[in-house]
Amino acid sequence: MGPPIDARAIHRSGWKCRLCGDSAAPQVLHRFGCIPVAGYLETDKAAAHEAPRLELDIALCSACGLVQQASDAARTILIERVYSQYQPTYAMSARVAAYMEFFLDEAVGRAGTTRSDTVVEVGSNDGSVLAMIAARGFSAIGFEPSPTLNSTARRKGATVVEDYFGTRSAAAFLQSHPKPRLVISRHTLEHAFEPLDFLRGIAQLLGAGGIAAIEVPYLRLQAMNNQFPSMTFQHVSFFTVSSMKRALDQAGLKLIDVIFVNMDGGSMIAFASANESRRGSDVTQAVLELEGMLQLDRPAGYERFFTRVAEQRTQIHQHLQYITSRGHTVLGYGAGSKGQALVNMLGCSSEELPFVIDDVPGNAGCFIPGPAIPIIASNDERARSAQYMLITAPTHVAEIVAKERERLGSRVRFLSIVPEFHYVSAP
Repeated sequence: MGPPIDARAIHRSGWKCRLCGDSAAPQVLHRFGCIPVAGYLETDKAAAHEAPRLELDIALCSACGLVQQASDAARTILIERVYSQYQPTYAMSARVAAYMEFFLDEAVGRAGTTRSDTVVEVGSNDGSVLAMIAARGFSAIGFEPSPTLNSTARRKGATVVEDYFGTRSAAAFLQSHPKPRLVISRHTLEHAFEPLDFLRGIAQLLGAGGIAAIEVPYLRLQAMNNQFPSMTFQHVSFFTVSSMKRALDQAGLKLIDVIFVNMDGGSMIAFASANESRRGSDVTQAVLELEGMLQLDRPAGYERFFTRVAEQRTQIHQHLQYITSRGHTVLGYGAGSKGQALVNMLGCSSEELPFVIDDVPGNAGCFIPGPAIPIIASNDERARSAQYMLITAPTHVAEIVAKERERLGSRVRFLSIVPEFHYVSAP
């Protein structure tokens, strides 16, 4: 077991809210314990066992109501081990491709983008969306800090700025590029170590009348859908509409509309403008009022959810132990960031989960940091030993069950944690 790092001591001595800068002690909503950072794999079993562990505490700023990581202690590991070799996350299934067309239709339509305009994507991943933007006739440029992802994107012909995004990189960009009419960003802001600087960078980029379309996990839907594995160290901030509006206001942007989408466990797309005269939508105002009634800027608004999380972490682990005590084999399915986080949040070992199945190229033969559970591909003969599968990729339950039922038939039973811990019924 790797050395524990006391994150509570760090935020006691120098904690500041990432949004408002308040230095009063945060209100801790839940403590997941001392676990490894999710998002990278080890090729050596001993190194996986020795992975450094940090205290994963989720806290709420009593001044502005932003839910966030209580400590910044994971930053170095995230930069050096996770983001430097980030895996592609734009798995362009038919469902994802159709959704991205919808996302671009909404963003382009609201911005009034024409073929002469530049569209910037912040967090361009493997370049798949940049290619879709270019196919629509726009000039597409991405920001992405990961060298591995950028190599893939450039092979597709994409233009990418290899840098973390913020005011510094935005200013450098504008020295040689025009202000874009549209800036899009999907599931990147929640990873930003300095979210306010990130949003101020977007404000710098936008030209007159320009629009930003920013998609992030929506905390209320994430809680309703039991997506607690998304509270891994990679997600620095957890946004409600209210905290998003506060962040945009401080960055010099105006929230003009928000829509909610059934992607990644429940997300929202916030549309923002640098034009202060633009009026916000009535829907947005109604949601802000609802969040106020639900006390989503107070610990009381999250008490029920985190009580449920604590109960389930015990319940799920005990149920896995019960199954294995009766001589049955349980395998995990999904070794991505959320899968790694879930395994460690539940306290699973190789006794409960001897293997985790994952078909991402290069993952088979690696080990999950912490319990050092080996990863195997779905066509590995050892995968056929499963009598039960715990789906450790909670945003891909339907696809996994359909694939494995076709391959293995009905002899395997599937366990899912979303929207609550349950056995998945046959279709």
